[in-house]
Amino acid sequence: IQPKLIDFGLARSSGAARRLTQRGAMIGTPGYMAPEQVRGADVDERADVWALSVVLYQAVAGALPFDGDTPAALLAGIVSCKPRALADRGVRDEELWSIVERGLRPHAERWPSARAFGRALAAWLWAQGATEDITGMSLRQSWLDDDDVRRLSYEAPVSRVVTRRLPAFVDPAELARRVRRRSDDLADRHH
Repeated sequence: IQPKLIDFGLARSSGAARRLTQRGAMIGTPGYMAPEQVRGADVDERADVWALSVVLYQAVAGALPFDGDTPAALLAGIVSCKPRALADRGVRDEELWSIVERGLRPHAERWPSARAFGRALAAWLWAQGATEDITGMSLRQSWLDDDDVRRLSYEAPVSRVVTRRLPAFVDPAELARRVRRRSDDLADRHH
């Protein structure tokens, strides 16, 4: 079994008589909405990249990238503030932060697609010594081409990271602990 993320959308009724929202209404979960979505502008696949970046940030840091005591305050932060750095949450991996942070930038500066975001994450994993993703799929076959692998193998220092297969279901809290430990280990090696 291989889990796949298919869509971040909300289910909506298709019948006019069962319409739950009005045209132009904001639809979404506040902490995961891209700024353009909050503003009511048209959205494209980059809104999904934003939401995926928030999910990854939350899995690694255990908190959302934007603070707000109320949904309105959270939405205001998304539209007008920069996300809190992962280092502020105790995760000291600048390379990972640069990938996640780009996913949380304004629309025009964000990763252009989930594929581009995934390739950047795969390259980061490869540089850490991983050869498979969490599902056991080869990073090389799924995400990286031979030029990526040659470049990353040349640039990356020899790593002592050992990849292990994880069970089909991974508890998000356990995954976050593992990523934090790996990040702390890497930070200790660089200092």
